[in-house]
Amino acid sequence: MENKKQILETKDMDEKQAAFVMNFINQNLMHARHVENERLTFNSIYMAMIGGILAFSFSIDIPLLSIFLIITLLVLGRIAVALTQRWDYVFDAHINAAERGYKIIEDYYLKWGLQDAEEVYNQSKDDTVIPIYPFRVKLPETGSPLYEPFTNKRTRELFMLFYRLISLVLVVALLYFIFHYVRTVDLV
Repeated sequence: MENKKQILETKDMDEKQAAFVMNFINQNLMHARHVENERLTFNSIYMAMIGGILAFSFSIDIPLLSIFLIITLLVLGRIAVALTQRWDYVFDAHINAAERGYKIIEDYYLKWGLQDAEEVYNQSKDDTVIPIYPFRVKLPETGSPLYEPFTNKRTRELFMLFYRLISLVLVVALLYFIFHYVRTVDLV
């Protein structure tokens, strides 16, 4: 059998090779989904930790412990950003690989005249037809100016904005506990 890389670079395929490329696409899409699920699970756990630790910090009257816990959350936030950036890279690698495979399969079907190239192009522009090219995402129309800035953003940008907002909340909480600690030390 030919080298796998050769198959992915050629447009002259038989049915067996086309099935291989379809499996290649499927595997990469499944891996991309797995990476996305990892990121969502991690973020859910991270947010539960933040909520729990902040609630605990505000319920106790030990400012130094609260300060330590908030600093720990800020460090964990930096780790969360690094992990998210890593997951973004892996996700993109799998999506790009699947997209390469899809373009090969698309060329294969176009070569055998199963669809006209002009029809494929027009179909991808028509809103009423499901496009043959599934990697183009049409942005939703919200109808609300409040949501408009977020519709043009990629999920990774929104995750980073989310992490910045959480960090800001943690810094404000840290300042609150430092101020509270300084006040209690001055009173003693």
